[in-house]
Amino acid sequence: MKRPQKILTLGSAALLSASLLVGCGNTTQNQAPAQNDATQGAGDATPAATGTTQDAATPDATGASPSDTESATDSASPSDSASPTSSASGSASPSGPASGAAVNGGQAAALAAVDSALAQHQGGDVVEIDYDRRADKFEVDLIADGNAHQVTVDGTGKNVQEDRADGRADEDDVAELRAASVGAKDAIKRVFESAESQSGTKVLDEASLDEDDDVVRWEVELDIDNRDKEYTVNVQNGSVTAR
Repeated sequence: MKRPQKILTLGSAALLSASLLVGCGNTTQNQAPAQNDATQGAGDATPAATGTTQDAATPDATGASPSDTESATDSASPSDSASPTSSASGSASPSGPASGAAVNGGQAAALAAVDSALAQHQGGDVVEIDYDRRADKFEVDLIADGNAHQVTVDGTGKNVQEDRADGRADEDDVAELRAASVGAKDAIKRVFESAESQSGTKVLDEASLDEDDDVVRWEVELDIDNRDKEYTVNVQNGSVTAR
């Protein structure tokens, strides 16, 4: 009776071992796909990580970032170097005042002084204008409505400093104005034009309407580099004569 029981025990043990082997095989097969899926998932994630790395660290072809390239461009800006235009203009600048530049007491200033004085007395006429170089001012004598006035204007001819009434105008001055077709401004302009050929700075000394030997004329005196030059202007046709 003991023998059959031993055989039964051995058979049960063999069956149990077979069951265990079958179970282990299934477990191994189930784990293998999971590992493959995990490996495949990791492979799918690799490109994303790689793409992120490239975007974050994409270098310039020269190895320098765009901001570095812009900084280099700024440092080499043409404005930092010497400007050719500035150099050229500096070397070409004249050593003295330009030709025709406005000078206190000069032609432009004298004509402006006449205009400034007449603006104080509309309808008036200038009979004399003097320029005081030391005081840098013009004194303009004019007649308006039968009355005499003296207007003081600065050396530029633009700013009136004083306007003084001198009472009734002299009859001789009134008669001379009536005989003249050429006014003070025209006489001054013609004399300066006549003196253009002479070198030096030209400043008006005086211009006055006078009668000499029954002949009415403008007498104009210029200062040309501290040399006095006198002219007369015909009051009818404006012709200029140097004296």
